[in-house]
Amino acid sequence: MKSDDKLDWLFTMAREAEPDAAKLEAGFETRLMVKMRARRTPVFWGAWSWRLAPVFMAVAVALGALYYATPPQAPQNDLRAAITAEYDNAMPQNLLGGE
Repeated sequence: MKSDDKLDWLFTMAREAEPDAAKLEAGFETRLMVKMRARRTPVFWGAWSWRLAPVFMAVAVALGALYYATPPQAPQNDLRAAITAEYDNAMPQNLLGGE
């Protein structure tokens, strides 16, 4: 029973003692900011590319839609294109019995 009396006395003393929080409060914000900076990892370019992936996809879809929506235009001064266009039209006519 002697140990129970000693334990009760220790609990009583602990309840009556007021904790000194001044030491803990001094520089708390500074310590907190130092720990936060230490945990921060450097950002590398791969993280930015994953964040910008939806933007790149939207640009690719917009360019694909633009390419699909606009008809191809024949160059005006390209001799090879003019000869090829005539050959493409003349070949089926010759094969199908035209002139």
